[in-house]
Amino acid sequence: LRELLPHVQRKHEDDPIQKLEQQLIGMKIPGFFPTPRPVISRMLELAGIQPGERVLEPSAGKGDILDMVRQHHPDAKPHGLECNATLMEILAAKEHQVEQANFLEHTAEYDVVIMKPPFENGQEIEHVQHGFEQVADGGRLVAVLDGGDGVGRATLWQRGAAGVSRRTL
Repeated sequence: LRELLPHVQRKHEDDPIQKLEQQLIGMKIPGFFPTPRPVISRMLELAGIQPGERVLEPSAGKGDILDMVRQHHPDAKPHGLECNATLMEILAAKEHQVEQANFLEHTAEYDVVIMKPPFENGQEIEHVQHGFEQVADGGRLVAVLDGGDGVGRATLWQRGAAGVSRRTL
């Protein structure tokens, strides 16, 4: 183990993505709060992403959701938006398909929108409404929303011929 440790440490220190992510420690970025992996796993489960589907992550942050979409759904077509230049640098290093843009000014059509919108000042409602405008017929939107008690809850909205259905978990 003592012989292995220097090699592992050196690899971690040489990783440009790790270096960029470490620079975020202590940095104040409005609306940025990384989504925990177990929450992302649940979101992906709810989204039911199929091969070839167009997937939008409208506030991509440092790419945690996009990382897991890529890992678990390699045949999907993920796209992200992010307006912060520091976070865009990380997303570029990870080679995600992302554009630097304000989500609320973005219009396109997606099969799946998966998001953890900013919770400050009621922004999440505006983000979810705009996100749902981007959902194609038969598509889904999964969002983590503040339950009012500081605990995020994943909610699935689905657009179909019979209208819109909603399920909160």
